[in-house]
Amino acid sequence: MIFYILLCLASEVFGDGVKYIKKGLMLKWKFLPEEEIQFQLYIPQVIADDLGWAGIGFKYPEDDRYMTNADMVNIIFGESIYDCIALSNGSLTLDTDVNGTNDLVVDPTIYDDIHVIFTWRRKLITDDPNDIIFIKGNEYNLLWAIGIMKNGNQLKHFKSGRGFESIVLSDDYFDNSVIGVENDSFLSDD
Repeated sequence: MIFYILLCLASEVFGDGVKYIKKGLMLKWKFLPEEEIQFQLYIPQVIADDLGWAGIGFKYPEDDRYMTNADMVNIIFGESIYDCIALSNGSLTLDTDVNGTNDLVVDPTIYDDIHVIFTWRRKLITDDPNDIIFIKGNEYNLLWAIGIMKNGNQLKHFKSGRGFESIVLSDDYFDNSVIGVENDSFLSDD
């Protein structure tokens, strides 16, 4: 609870956008000089210990809710963060494999007593045809998923390990509507 209060205060003071997902996952963003945006995905340590990957994707509001054609970030725990596009539902391809560029600048992963924090940034507008254009104050569809690894392979998420949300990429966006909502494990299809 204290962490939640401090995070709320910090977001108000420093102007970060915040979207709580479920089971304690949280996405934060802030606009940086040089026309960049930085994202941080917070995953509770107890959840990260059981899982092996997370995905964050963006689509325009007029787009459908499916993964296909989403601008995706693929996070493999303990490995790296990859700039991808979803060419089909359930499948990611590195941007560099389809005439794109790797436009992510990845910061070291942070491990605190409560969370694992993955941080990356990129230009708001890149020259990559696979990247979405980020405009401060605009609405976007946020896709997220989290799942397990087996023998070094990324397995499909369970039904409870994915979602779709509408967000506004602004300095003052704050959505904690899932706080206090009990959710089942990410490791089941219930």
